Amino acid sequence: MSKESLFAHRYTTQSMIVLCAILLFVVVYWVCGTIAVNAGTGWDGSIYLNYIERLARGEAIHGDPYRLMRMPGFGPLIGGAALGLSPTYFLTFQMLLNGLVVSIGLALFYSALMNIGCERKSALMSTGLLMLTWPVLVMPVYYPILSDHAAIALSCTALWLWSKSLRVWLSGLCVLSVWVLPGLFLLPLVLLCFPFKQHASKDEGCQSAKVLSVRIFAVSGVIAAALLLKHLLRFSVEKIAVHAVDKNGQTALTEWLPLTYVAAILCVLYVAWIYSRLIVDRSVWSALNIKWLCVSLVVLASTFVWVYLSFDWSVGFAGPPLTKFMTLQSLAAPFKPLVAHFYAFGPVIVLSLWSLYRWSIKRERNVPRALIVVLAAYLPFLLFGSESRQWIGVLPVSAAIFAMSGFSFGLRIWSVIYAALLITPLMFLQSNNAQALAQGLSYQSGEWQYYFGRQGPWMSASLYLSVAALLLVFVLVAMLIQRFSKQGVK
Repeated sequence: MSKESLFAHRYTTQSMIVLCAILLFVVVYWVCGTIAVNAGTGWDGSIYLNYIERLARGEAIHGDPYRLMRMPGFGPLIGGAALGLSPTYFLTFQMLLNGLVVSIGLALFYSALMNIGCERKSALMSTGLLMLTWPVLVMPVYYPILSDHAAIALSCTALWLWSKSLRVWLSGLCVLSVWVLPGLFLLPLVLLCFPFKQHASKDEGCQSAKVLSVRIFAVSGVIAAALLLKHLLRFSVEKIAVHAVDKNGQTALTEWLPLTYVAAILCVLYVAWIYSRLIVDRSVWSALNIKWLCVSLVVLASTFVWVYLSFDWSVGFAGPPLTKFMTLQSLAAPFKPLVAHFYAFGPVIVLSLWSLYRWSIKRERNVPRALIVVLAAYLPFLLFGSESRQWIGVLPVSAAIFAMSGFSFGLRIWSVIYAALLITPLMFLQSNNAQALAQGLSYQSGEWQYYFGRQGPWMSASLYLSVAALLLVFVLVAMLIQRFSKQGVK
């Protein structure tokens, strides 16, 4: 097939992805509409809309630096308001904009996979898997006034820019990402430091490096586990039990606390193992571009200074106490952050972590090192923080890792089917949430859990048990499929 034919074929596929995504958004809106809280704007959304109107009028806003720094994520809506767009249409405008930018983001995600050498079937299935996640398919329509949707589009765009080696534009995303969602900057930062190289991940390493990594893991793992356990024991059962609880709901299984400690230690050992392998992997260091590392650090440092000087961080809400909240979230139940991410992000997050482990034991050779490093950078947040939306930037990366991994075709089919099953509760979302709001029910009630069940810290203990069972079923079947399948699709 000629270059022109390949380009036309890819362009047609990307157009179909955009069209399919938009049609799915229409179906989702028809099924569940928008959240019943504050006429569809939600809790934070109503605050953001108020700020948008005030900024459009040229008014200064003080006393809320955490939300104000995320206003660039609503740039088009602010511009529309400044040009005279009526507040009546703010919600509709943002919803349409979300559908457009996320759809284009999915098309760019597919194009990025093709650019880095992914097989077409795997690229299509991974794009479908990304599309069938709660933050991508449901939230842009159901809760339009959030910067999360811009973060998804930016993440997909960053992968595409990286695949095309457009580093100047990628450095621009480093700046913008800081203003859109906390933690999102890690993605363009790593991609800028590890430019795409077709064969960057072929290095086999040597025996001495393997021995060294085991020694590093043995020392760092023991130290990290001891320090973590000491930190966890500082939190009382009472504090764990009341975290994210609303009206006598239950979010934690405190009677399982000994098992939860074991789960947390296993998580920190997994992080220590992956990091020890990264430290000694010569292909990682050979892929690192020192020049662009320096550029990215200067760009980010300048952006952080800019953010710091732009607001008075001593007044108003400056953000949640991250370490404290992540600790309480990880202590709620064994592996609760992972269970929460599985329910919010779908099977792709578990598969990418599995792929990361396969890479660490030299069974995964096709995943570019940049993607490995990005996922590794997010590991501590993913394994100890259950509020999935804060780490939403890693979702497209997880899907890209899955696309490039050596998993079997059968496992890919199973993953897409399971993702579709996990998304089906959206059919009952509108009626149950409207009922929960009207009756003033607890966020941990069965009715509110159709929404708050996807918001990790607010996931009820009963839903946690159900989702943990679903996760276990998925993993067991996936392992059987992978074991008995023939050569995997690459």
